[in-house]
Amino acid sequence: MTATPDILLAQARQLRKAAAELERQAKGDGNALLDPVEPASGPIDLRRRARAILKWRDSRDRFFDADLFGEPAYDMLLDLFMAEEDGKAVSVSSACVAARVPQTTALRWINVLERRGLIERTPDPGDGRRQLLKLTTPAIEAVRAYLSQALVRT
Repeated sequence: MTATPDILLAQARQLRKAAAELERQAKGDGNALLDPVEPASGPIDLRRRARAILKWRDSRDRFFDADLFGEPAYDMLLDLFMAEEDGKAVSVSSACVAARVPQTTALRWINVLERRGLIERTPDPGDGRRQLLKLTTPAIEAVRAYLSQALVRT
């Protein structure tokens, strides 16, 4: 099977992107993709782990086009978990941004997460036109359990 010119151009673009990032890393100009592993002793900072996972996922964009990967539900769960830990409210529109996909796709995933009992919507007391999202108690417990055992550099 012969690659089309479009495929070859896309692959060349990906290789140039990866080579540029590797060169930055070799010169010490770029940020490390992952920071050192957190110490084994002491309590695990689950919010920090969630942030590290999202940072790691963001780092892929330096090597590959972002549209190659997509886990909007996962990204939203981590974002909502961090907001929960910080005591912050998350609007539907903010959750759509966190999902890193088109808004219509993010809204479909919000509906899926809601149907599965992982998130709940509540009216924004300060703005009746907005809805806020938060993780349900079972979802918080599941994300905590996942992050507690995840092998992540933070």
